Amino acid sequence: MNIFLSLILVAASTYHTISVDGNLEDWSAEELVIPDSPTDCGVTGNEIYGVYITWDKNNLYIGGSYKLQQKALLIVMDRGIGRGVHDINNLDWYPRNFQFFGMNADILIALWNADLGTGGVREITGEIVNNTVRTLPFSNVTVQNHALPGDSGGIEVALPFSSLFPGGFLANAKIKVVALIAGSDHEGGVESAPDNPTIRPYQASPV
Repeated sequence: MNIFLSLILVAASTYHTISVDGNLEDWSAEELVIPDSPTDCGVTGNEIYGVYITWDKNNLYIGGSYKLQQKALLIVMDRGIGRGVHDINNLDWYPRNFQFFGMNADILIALWNADLGTGGVREITGEIVNNTVRTLPFSNVTVQNHALPGDSGGIEVALPFSSLFPGGFLANAKIKVVALIAGSDHEGGVESAPDNPTIRPYQASPV
């Protein structure tokens, strides 16, 4: 089988409309793009199990399988349009002590203690306002969470392509994603997917 045909078959198997309800049962195995060990977080009650991605003609879908207890879940994206920031420790929303290499942070999905009422989806504009980096609610997003503190659950997000790429797709753009569990404002991390041995709770964590 040639590489071109292989790519067509992979794309076909992952092209999939997701019912955004926080229940991860409708994702396929091929859509688990970042699997993670279920036992590699050293802080009890917290774990990232994996990140899922698929799409249809209207949306990019992201799913996160996790559990949280008095920690924050962050799913950080670089959509490949040349915007975003290297360091998210001075954001005006969910500032955490992470520095990114090989990607910029320009979209942030976040919540605290498995409670979507404390989170949502925001775009990182890079604009400095009152010594903080401005974030704005992401337009037309759909997000649902299905988890309780300390129990395994899921978060699902539908990001419209019309909002992700309002000027149209860029040639050769690459979407990059990483999931993190962190402490309170300006603290570092305790867990990362993909795994990252440099994640640290009380110092800057390079990602």
